[in-house]
Amino acid sequence: MRATIGLWTIECYVSATRACHALVAPGAGCDCAYCRNWEALGSAAFPGHVLELFDQLGIDFRKPVEVYEVTRLENGLHLYGGWYHCVGQIVSGPERGWEESSPSGSRLSQ
Repeated sequence: MRATIGLWTIECYVSATRACHALVAPGAGCDCAYCRNWEALGSAAFPGHVLELFDQLGIDFRKPVEVYEVTRLENGLHLYGGWYHCVGQIVSGPERGWEESSPSGSRLSQ
């Protein structure tokens, strides 16, 4: 599957991504506070279009590779970030520039 995410076009091998994610338990055995909080959020951590993108790419949202806290907000909530992997390659896009991209620019094609 080909997807455009921000400034990049990627080729994702969905079946290989699903197979890799199937080998990992949710939470990947990490018991740190960040991972426990992230896991407790479940699908509520993502807007619907991100969950749809993950599903179409074969990514299990319950299995991040990395979770980290960005900051604690003034209202007491925590802002988290995380990394998810898929099997594939970058077809086109800049070597740098993630901070310049827009997540709302995601497009998928079969």
